[in-house]
Amino acid sequence: MSALMLVTACSNSTPQGPTASPSSTPSASPEEPDTWAMTGLRVPEGRSLQPILTVKVDNTASGRPQLGVNDADLVVQESAEGGSTRLATFFESKSPEL
Repeated sequence: MSALMLVTACSNSTPQGPTASPSSTPSASPEEPDTWAMTGLRVPEGRSLQPILTVKVDNTASGRPQLGVNDADLVVQESAEGGSTRLATFFESKSPEL
């Protein structure tokens, strides 16, 4: 019995997991390409991510034609005063000229 206690007392109680050698460390993964947040499309080479520009556009007969709306990445129609609506246009990948 005393021999068993001596062996148990001398053993290491912390479990030994596999040790990583310097050659087995994972290599750095290639950097993910940047994508536009609104569309999920890749940013073309030479372009950089830019802040999203939001423009409110009148959506009444007197406010037509709306310019630059076709270039927006996202267009949302929202209620305004008096039952009329406005368009909230979001530009990220292309800035409007006007």
